[in-house]
Order: sequence, then structure tokens, then C-alpha cells
Amino acid sequence: MGLGCSKEKDIQIPEIGEVDADDEGIDAGRVEDYGTQEVREIKVTPEFTILMSQVEGNFYAYGSKCPHYGANLAKGAYLDGIIKCPWHGASFDVRTGDIEDYPSLDCIPSYPVKRDETGKLTVYPNNIGTYTVQRPMCSLQVKQDLYVIFGAGPGGLSAAQTLREIGWDGRIIMITKDDYLPYDRTKLSKSLGIDWDKIKLRDEAWFEAAEIEVMLSANVTSLDVEEQELTIDGMDETVEYHRILIATGMKPRVPISTKNGIIGTDLGNIETLYDLRDSRRIKEKSKGNVVVMMGAGFIAMEILPSLSLLARRVYVIHRSKRPYGITFGDSVGRVVQQHLLKKFGRNVRFICSDAIKKIYGNAKKNVWKIRTLKKRSIRCDLVIFAIGGIPNTDMILPYKPQLENDGFKLPHEPALGMQGGFIPVNEYMETHLRDHYACGDIVTFPCRSSVTTKAQCGHFGMAQKMGHIAALAMADRQPESIIETVPFFWTTVAGVTLRYVGYGEHYNHTVIFGDLNALKFLVLYKRGWKTVAACACNCDPIAAKLSFDLQDNVHYDEEYPEYITSIFTQKPISGDTIFGLKYTYEEDVNEYDLIAHIVQRSWVDRRKKDFKKAARKDVEYIHKPIMSIYEKLFYRKQKKFHRPTKLEIMAKYDPVRLNFQRLALYKDTRFRFARNFAFVRTRRTPTRRPIFY
Repeated sequence: MGLGCSKEKDIQIPEIGEVDADDEGIDAGRVEDYGTQEVREIKVTPEFTILMSQVEGNFYAYGSKCPHYGANLAKGAYLDGIIKCPWHGASFDVRTGDIEDYPSLDCIPSYPVKRDETGKLTVYPNNIGTYTVQRPMCSLQVKQDLYVIFGAGPGGLSAAQTLREIGWDGRIIMITKDDYLPYDRTKLSKSLGIDWDKIKLRDEAWFEAAEIEVMLSANVTSLDVEEQELTIDGMDETVEYHRILIATGMKPRVPISTKNGIIGTDLGNIETLYDLRDSRRIKEKSKGNVVVMMGAGFIAMEILPSLSLLARRVYVIHRSKRPYGITFGDSVGRVVQQHLLKKFGRNVRFICSDAIKKIYGNAKKNVWKIRTLKKRSIRCDLVIFAIGGIPNTDMILPYKPQLENDGFKLPHEPALGMQGGFIPVNEYMETHLRDHYACGDIVTFPCRSSVTTKAQCGHFGMAQKMGHIAALAMADRQPESIIETVPFFWTTVAGVTLRYVGYGEHYNHTVIFGDLNALKFLVLYKRGWKTVAACACNCDPIAAKLSFDLQDNVHYDEEYPEYITSIFTQKPISGDTIFGLKYTYEEDVNEYDLIAHIVQRSWVDRRKKDFKKAARKDVEYIHKPIMSIYEKLFYRKQKKFHRPTKLEIMAKYDPVRLNFQRLALYKDTRFRFARNFAFVRTRRTPTRRPIFY
């Protein structure tokens, strides 16, 4: 295993003895000039600056620009020796310059600092003009041990780099179906048709120096986790591995052409955005044509500015009331929509609360027009689906059926305990099967901010962090934990950048600072008294500073920190209210427990009986259809059974909405609940009949 057996993190602080005697150095002030949480910028040349900070009485000098995209770290957030980029949340240790959090792949330089007896500080910068430092990597020594990284996204690349940096000298193969080496996919939607050279993460020379093998355009047809082998299309032999990291990511969701779904999705000129080829194809096909885009999430809103400049007209059809749906809330979605209409209103149309029902084709079997659920007909030349993604885990074979003692075979079970295509992992990215790890969008991982204690997060930086943790576990190092990591996400729409920090699952109300219409605001997403996420627009570095507070589990009741009130002097206003809930309790109240409490209290008041509190832990806030077609057919054939009322069906599919309509369910005298089981009383039969859902 090479050097991978060490479990301690090496911290290499620059020594004063390394300074050249002829170097005069740069005056950095005196000891008493520095505060405990202060970052001071020192100009070395008119174009080159460095930063200086104090940590536990020691002074450290380091680079002033983030290696990711060159943001000025002096305008970021600093806390206890960690400095965070204001743009994308990359964090660095000021003592060593090492990466503490992604999306940056490189470190920042650190410089020796001398302190004399009088308290004068002198810094000795070397390599003036350099803002990026790559950590040293080991070379290939042991070819018998093979680690496979299945996927070349941010998580896979971060894992491969970490393995070499910590000294694992075995063989590494990165397998991807893409035609290019790893690149920044977040730029595909912001700049359609962009070249690979402008968004590449690592070039071919870096992989050769690290001695990491990369298999491009490799279509993996099956992954047998029991036999530990991969089958690749076009190869006669399988790839056998010792350990594997599955980082295949998500693939775009395309509705299947069915009678009950969207008819006509198998026609030509229907596109999704996944890789560079899709980006170039959308750019070419949209020039001078009418484009219909289904979806109003992050990808759709980032594509829209480029499409509006290329296409003759763009129709955005989405099911929600505003763009971004419940993720950002109605207030943020409204101002983003107004900004887009103000800038591209001549050829952009938003159609909300609707969806595509059927796509019609011409004689060449290409898109000709579409028809929506509300019977709108739109003539178009191109249809783009941007309605999210599904886990790219179809190639993972299920477990082989096992024989019981009586000779019967048990059915196939999903491999790695997959649920809906997602792979559950622990805090160290380990699956329940030994030597198998997973990271990125395809995993559900433990998260402190999640109501259900399991989260699924499709963020670029989170995928890199997961890959780093998985690499430490694969090399038998002491891995870090993903539980305390705070996600940091960013999106750019027509020149407006929104920075989102935290995990805002099931928030119930928002608090808004600033002016939404002026596009300078801060939105705090709260669950009860607890702040779970925040969205900042044109108010850097608030998002970076909030990430420190969320990581330390700091909450705000009435008083907010100075870095917020200094920018937004006016008092905040109450924003969106989700599910009619607005908590002011002193302790964190779980939404599910509160609903169960309301149900129990209603029973005691109305029935004068002390029923057992209903358990609502398994309730999901998803508005499902009132009644499926199968239930309609069932009740149509079985007429002797009581047909459920709208309130009864709401109790099954939407209990949250039910409980916030003044508990109308309990006013209906035809039935009642007892221990989570519904019974119906009719006039004809005195016996109680169960409702068949």
C-alpha cells in the first residue's frame, strides 16, 4: 500500500531557516497591529499582493487569490485560521495553504514570516506572481493493487488526486464514457458550446505525471459487485479490481413516450444537457428557431440567457408557480423571472403551472409542435428537457438469487442496498459491501441538517469533498466525516449570481433582508427557530461567513450577526410560508412531530378520548395525484364498497395539506381514525369496512 498506512495529517509550515540571507523581505507591520480574526493585505508589487493573519499568537503569510477562479481571498470570510473564498466557498488553512474545502483542486502558497525581539514582522515572499501550488504526488510502485474510479466527474477526479497526494502508490484506472478528460460541467449551461480547453480541470500532462490511467469513451455495460469485475463494451476481457469508487453521477431525466406520460419523446430534435456534445448540439439547433424548454430549475435558468440570444423565441414551461420552485421559494423565483423578462422579454415566454402532454412530429420525424396539459399548442423546432436527473446506476447488477433450505430461490435484491437508484453510504462514503465506495450525486449520505438524517445533494463542491473522503477510506487512512460539511452552491443567471449555503430541506418559512427588486438581498430559510440554509445575491461575503455559522450550528432568533446588519440596515421582513407553518418555539420542533401533535390534540378535544399519538415520521411532503387511474378502475368495478371522499384521499396522499385546512377531516361523521387505520361507516351496513387504497 506504499505510504498509505500513515494516519496522521502532515502539516508543513515554512521554516525561517529556509530564507535567503540576502533577501531583505517585506515589512508586515508590528505584532500589536493584528487582531485575532483579522486578515491584512500586503502589497509586494503593484500587481502582486499577499495576505497575513494571526493564529494562536503565530503569524502566517499566504496567497491572496483563490486558485479556483481567481477571487480575492481578502474579501472572503476568515475564522480561526481558515479562510474561505467569497465566490464558491473554497477553504484553505492559512498555516500551510492546504485545501480544507472544495471546489479548488490546488493549494495557495505560504511564505515564511520572521518576528524580531521588538515585535516587528517581516515576510519573505518567493515565487512572486504565483497564486497556485500543487501538492507533491507519489508515483506508481505496486501494480498488483488495482483501484478503479468509475466516473470522471468532480468526485472521481478529487479521489484520484487525493490517493496520489497521500502516498498511495498502487495502480489507479479512471473509467468514463465521456470523450474528454475531466472538465467543469457547471460551465456547460452558462456558456453553450464552450471549448474543453477553457473548462478543463486537469490536462493530459497531469495524468501522465500522476501515472493515473484514464479510459475515455468506455461504455460499461455491467458492474458485478459480487465478482468485483467490470464489463466494458468492445473489450473481450473484464476489468477485475480490488476496490472501486462509483462516481457515475446523474443522467438527464427524459420522460418515456407512453400513453399516460408524454407522447412523442422518441422524435428527433429533443435534447438534454449532459456533456460537451449536448452543449454544442443545442447551440447549433437553436439558432434562429423556436425552442420549447420543459423545466425551470437551475440548469434551465442558466441555459435561458444563451438560448434567448440564439433562438427566435423561447418558451419555458414548468409545473411550479415560479422558477426554482420550492428550493429558493416564490420570492426569489419571482425576482429572477422579472429580471429575465426585463432583459430578454422580447423572445422569452414563461408558462407556469403547466406541462407538455404530447409532442407532434413532421414527415422527417422531427419535432413540429407541442401540446400542454392546459391545451396550449406551440409550434416549435426544438424541445429541451431540463427536469432534473436520475442516478446513473443502471449498469450495477443486482445480487444473485440465493437458495433456501427448501430449494426455493429468493428474488433478486438491488446491489449495494440501492433505493430508487441511489446508493446509501455512511459518513465515510462506504457502502454496506466491503471494498465498494460511492460518492457524488448518486449517494444518500448522513447529514445533520436533514430532517430524515439522510440527504442527497447534487453540488459540485460536495462531490469533490465526498471523493476526497472516499479516497482516504480506500487507502486505509483515518477519513474525515461528511456529516458536518455545509454545502455551498452557486448559480449565475443573466449576470446575477445567487450563492446558496446549507441544506434547506423542509424549511417552513423565510426571513428576507434587503431589496428583492434591486437584486441585493439575503434570504434565510428556517425550520422553526433553526436556520438551515441561506441564499445571498450581490452581498458577498455573507454566504461564506454564514457557512461558518451553519457549521458551528449557530442559530438566530431576533438578533442577527453584525456582518448581516452592517450591510442590511433595515429590519428583515417575513417571506414565504411553506405548508402554513411558522414556528416560534424555543426548541427545535420537528415538523412531523408537530403534525402528529395537532392530530392527537384534535382527537382529545373532539372525541374526549386519549388516543395514542399517530406516528408521522414516514410522511413525505410531495403533492401526489388525488386518485390514480388504478384506484378509479378498482372502485368502478367494486361498486358495493364505499367510494372514498376527497378528504379521505387527502388523508392518504397529502396529510400536511389536510391538517392545515382546519382539520376538516374530523368534521366528517362518516368515518374516523384509530391507530393509523381508517374505517368507514355507511347507512346500509352497520359494520365498519376498511378503505382499500
